[in-house]
Amino acid sequence: MAVLPTLWLRYTLYVGDLHPETTEADLETVFSMIGPLDSFGIRRDVVSGKSLCYGFVSFFCISHALKALEFLNHTTLRGKPMRIMWWQRDIVLIKSGIGNVFVKNLPPSVTSVQLESLFSKYGIILSCKVAEENGKSKCFGFVQFETHNSAISAISSLHGAVFEGKKLYVSIFKKKEERMMDLFNEQKFTNVYVKNFGYNMTEELLREMFSVYGNINRAVIMRDEEGNSRGFGFVNFDFDEDARKAVEVINGQVIGSKKLYVGRAQKKAERERLLRIIRYHTHEGMC
Repeated sequence: MAVLPTLWLRYTLYVGDLHPETTEADLETVFSMIGPLDSFGIRRDVVSGKSLCYGFVSFFCISHALKALEFLNHTTLRGKPMRIMWWQRDIVLIKSGIGNVFVKNLPPSVTSVQLESLFSKYGIILSCKVAEENGKSKCFGFVQFETHNSAISAISSLHGAVFEGKKLYVSIFKKKEERMMDLFNEQKFTNVYVKNFGYNMTEELLREMFSVYGNINRAVIMRDEEGNSRGFGFVNFDFDEDARKAVEVINGQVIGSKKLYVGRAQKKAERERLLRIIRYHTHEGMC
């Protein structure tokens, strides 16, 4: 029997992964077999009117909504398995990604139903899906738990576990932009960017400040045409671990009235990519 999650809106279900040609009449036909419907619809693009491939179904009775969730989730409509969950209008919760688990290295034969069965013992599942392309599994999927604790419990138990001959990789899901941020942070580097120091800073003082953390092969302050400091420069270490330690310790230190910024030196293309990521996250947080 399906379990009612703590957060729910009336008796309304989200119905996702719909075929682009699925209509409101299709939803009515399928879901009205469970019980009388209060309302239903498919979300469409406001300009083109094309389906966004998800919709909602609202029942008068909670028992009918529970029954639809239990018996219709992952069943096919116009040749595509529906993904059904409780309709959630809390946009903050949706965007937070709380409880969202990423699973890869799945056996090709594993379905969304089997994936949900595997993870269901760890908590209430709001949504579960094996990614497909042209009807074939891409051998990875997603499980959305109601709580973060359930997700952590599933990861602790199933990461590295062997399922039908495959060793599973299970982790907290991260958006592409977050993965790119992690990649930036994980890359090895020896060249450190330093800015916001006083105009009396010299190469000798810069080298002295950073040489505590490792051997330095170059320290340079960028200057204008007249030879005046532009307030930033670079320190190049021999080893990555020394550069990382310097960034960790010195970044944010106050010298005089100046708060130093110390970070991995990046090429122009890297900086532009990172700026786009930051802008994306800032925009997302404002929505």
